[in-house]
Amino acid sequence: MNILLNSAKKGQLWDRYYAIKALGHIDQPRVRKTLTQCLKEFFAKDSDWKWIPGRDLIGATLTSLGSIGDKQTALLVIEYTRDPGCDFLYDDLKKCLVKIGKPAVPELIAAIEEDLNNGLYDWGRLVLVEALGDIGNPEAVPFRVKLLDWPYPDEWSERDFKEVALRGLGYLKAYDAFDKIDRELLSGKEESTRQAAAQALGLIGGARSFAVLERKLEGSDAQWVERECLASLISIAFKELNTADMKLKASQITARKSGVESAFELMYQPIMNSESWAIELFFQILGDVPMQRNFH
Repeated sequence: MNILLNSAKKGQLWDRYYAIKALGHIDQPRVRKTLTQCLKEFFAKDSDWKWIPGRDLIGATLTSLGSIGDKQTALLVIEYTRDPGCDFLYDDLKKCLVKIGKPAVPELIAAIEEDLNNGLYDWGRLVLVEALGDIGNPEAVPFRVKLLDWPYPDEWSERDFKEVALRGLGYLKAYDAFDKIDRELLSGKEESTRQAAAQALGLIGGARSFAVLERKLEGSDAQWVERECLASLISIAFKELNTADMKLKASQITARKSGVESAFELMYQPIMNSESWAIELFFQILGDVPMQRNFH
């Protein structure tokens, strides 16, 4: 360990790199202290060094600190997301915070809230929200819901923050946030917001989500929004609930929105399994099937 610690602090470039990577497997306070010192040293250098060769060293240090990091590590990394010259480290910074996991959650929430209250918005603020979403800790659900009602200073920050918050709520199956997700699907300002809401409902699942998506598809919206609504609807009908009624409705909506060929692809396996709903619907739509196509 002493050899690794000395190499991390004083070795040549690649000696430092491999020593830092190796230290990420040793969860001890003095290792964390050394890696923290290295990170501070690397970030103190000029922007050209940070790009080449510093990017590899900083990335390795963030990876190792992510594996053995704690609350204090999270605070340090959060501070470095505000460094204006480190856009190229977006993924490395996010992965480090995600690896630290639960200890980083309260610090991430506090930092995001502070930035939003001060009207600050740039890539560094967004990386914090994405990290919070990727950690997937239920403790962050109330804050994600709060982000859906935040008085954002501009349309760009509202779009980006809401999109990440909605997807996070979906992955966590936050049923308590259902009404707000429904609201964003029906009346969200941006297409990407409505698309994220549709994805969230598909992840939450259940008959209630199916009904909201079905209602949405009765009207019209942008192509990508409708496509996400349809994908979520099909997932609930065929993978989750798997009832004849739901599969029939999903196939009928698919035929109306995407054409009978897309509906037939959904129905093919149920037809092969002799499911009566699929056979009946197939003969109903058969007249609309392009006969130049070989449907066996």
